[in-house]
Amino acid sequence: FFRTTLPAVRRVCPARSVMHAPVVCVLVFCAAAAIAAPTGGRTPTAAQLAKVNRCYVLRYEDLFGGYCSHRIDSCNWEGVLEHWNTAGKKEGRIRACKHSDLECYVKRNPDVMQRTCGTSAFSGCSQDQLVALMEHYAFVGRPAGQSLSCDPLPATSEVSRTPASVPAPLPELPAPQTAPAQPQGAGGSTSEAEEILRDPIFAAKLKNLMAAMGY
Repeated sequence: FFRTTLPAVRRVCPARSVMHAPVVCVLVFCAAAAIAAPTGGRTPTAAQLAKVNRCYVLRYEDLFGGYCSHRIDSCNWEGVLEHWNTAGKKEGRIRACKHSDLECYVKRNPDVMQRTCGTSAFSGCSQDQLVALMEHYAFVGRPAGQSLSCDPLPATSEVSRTPASVPAPLPELPAPQTAPAQPQGAGGSTSEAEEILRDPIFAAKLKNLMAAMGY
């Protein structure tokens, strides 16, 4: 135990204190370690916390706008951390990069996961790749109307199922009536009376009738 903890103890206690009161220094070191990691797990590194905070602001539009002005290099990270500690936890917000809602997002966009993680399995994505996926959602997916929700998308909306009202077709106009073609004579168009007068038998009878009447 002393062999493994001595290098760390020397970083906490001066060399002279280690020589004269090693037990006290070990106790101080252990107490400090307990305070830093109260859950007994590994203490996240600063780089890991930075990635988690990055996913936190990218996940929520109000945080990304309020603390970063929609620019990741303009984020107020102290304010982001304070929001998580004072409000985010109570509101049930998600701070982790690896979460089922992000998995649902990339399942709807398998080409994005394949291009980013080099695999079709969400579990195969590294922490850096998860951050990249979250950035894709914040900068591409969300502006396009996509969400991190795992709710299935409706196959057909109510609007699309209801046919649009189509006005009744107008009645067809009757075809224009054409006058029957008149027979064509040598001198052009003639009437029925003219045809009768040209009949020689009828003309002779008419001549005899007019003579009898004194014409």
